[in-house]
Amino acid sequence: MKLLENNARGVYNISYGNAIKYAEIIDLLLNKLEHKPIVIYNELSEYLYDHVLANIKLKSHGWRPKITLDKGLSLAINNILK
Repeated sequence: MKLLENNARGVYNISYGNAIKYAEIIDLLLNKLEHKPIVIYNELSEYLYDHVLANIKLKSHGWRPKITLDKGLSLAINNILK
């Protein structure tokens, strides 16, 4: 809501606060899944492989995470599998 109140514009990454590579997120997801999908990296995924997400812009508006990335991924997976 603070973003709406502050008329914030642009793209905001929602993250726990530590920069993390997409590849690390994929690894976290794979470790939580019973059935391991095959991950194929192509030119686009190579480009994404080295990118990181950080929440600096969100924090500048007073936002703080309530759960860790690991916990959030577990909650999301459990919710999808219901």
